Amino acid sequence: MMKNKNFPDYLYSFLDEYLPNHLGYSANTINSYKTALKEFITYMYEINKIRPAKITLININRINVSKFLLYLEDIKFVSVSTRNQRLAAIISFMNYIQINDPIYLTSYVELKEIKYKKFHREIIDYLTVDELKIFISQIDHSTENGFNHYVLINIMYDTAARVQEIIDLKVKNIHLSDNSYIILHGKGNKDRLVYISKYSVKLLKKHLQVKDSEDFVFLNKYGNQLTRFGVEYIVNKYLNLAKEQCQTLETKNITPHSFRHSKAIHFLINGTSLPVIQRFLGHVDIKTTQIYLSITSEEMSKAVNLVSNEIIGDDLAKNEAVWKKDNKILKEIKELFRN
Repeated sequence: MMKNKNFPDYLYSFLDEYLPNHLGYSANTINSYKTALKEFITYMYEINKIRPAKITLININRINVSKFLLYLEDIKFVSVSTRNQRLAAIISFMNYIQINDPIYLTSYVELKEIKYKKFHREIIDYLTVDELKIFISQIDHSTENGFNHYVLINIMYDTAARVQEIIDLKVKNIHLSDNSYIILHGKGNKDRLVYISKYSVKLLKKHLQVKDSEDFVFLNKYGNQLTRFGVEYIVNKYLNLAKEQCQTLETKNITPHSFRHSKAIHFLINGTSLPVIQRFLGHVDIKTTQIYLSITSEEMSKAVNLVSNEIIGDDLAKNEAVWKKDNKILKEIKELFRN
């Protein structure tokens, strides 16, 4: 607990401990949070004439944050996406504060009432590595039901399967050997072969222990074939939980199809050629695959750098050593408090 701590204390521990050690955020994401909070501190000084050393936790309220967002849009001319990212960072910071000191719960709730602005998107939203890890971490796979959901999400991402392809998947379509693969029955009544990771093989071997070859791989709690609605329900269940820990998800429209888009974008950022991605996704026309080239450089810098299916089972602390090498923005924030 950190009761009786002031604004700088919470700020440093949030950036220096909570984001990297507890949430496992990457260097890029942490620096994005640092930038957002630095801009808010600067705004409070330049516009409200409150020196950084005089800022208190009470100043992080709905009125000040709302005016700060208008300032970013009207004076700084930032994009709606950047505006939403700044809001997400501040809300995440206040969430951290109220976790440690419940007296600030009301402030946190009021901040969450500030709406994220909608803006046109070229493609369906995708999950970054940080967001995917947070999403997966919400699933309690120690229970039978939780494990089934864990396997479902893993296979959806690993294969980039469409929802209909995943619910139609049967045990006989899964081939677990040295080069394990799955046969997906897709659009146009066409089948495609998709290789899967060793981690997925491990999960499937456990998941399929008591199933026959004609059985559907994924069933609902009544033992019947999983439906589209069922998949949407599962995704939304863990998405809502993940939003409490990962505020950037508040700005995204995540659906079951988003895992397919995430896989494709992660491939692209890792340097995989478009023809390979086209074949993996089962696109007839490569022009369909080219929609992923519309990703901005800002989005690319925040996306995953490796296409590893074992991302789902990795230790969240692996990024800690990387981000600590770059403390430039944190040093700049600390300098503000010395003025």
